Amino acid sequence: MSQDIIPLARILPERRAVVTGGPPPRRVLSNRQKAAVIVRYLLTEGTNLPISSLPEHMQAALAEQMGQMRLIDRTTLDEVVAQFLSELESVGLSFPGG
Repeated sequence: MSQDIIPLARILPERRAVVTGGPPPRRVLSNRQKAAVIVRYLLTEGTNLPISSLPEHMQAALAEQMGQMRLIDRTTLDEVVAQFLSELESVGLSFPGG
């Protein structure tokens, strides 16, 4: 009885093209994600935010969104902060609750 040797399959990693030299693809964030980025950025900078004064459902939504997020590249962070500052500067008058 002769035993034939069966070679094992060879698994090779998938080859992917690597693009170098250009900016990373722009990441599109929802408004909720942008709010989480701004809150996280301000907290990192040591800003004292009155998050506890938000309604409970908003606190929960913010905490959930922040928990789902991971890394944000520098370009996306800069764009989110610039948009936030632009919107702040465009406010002419604010009423309570608005």
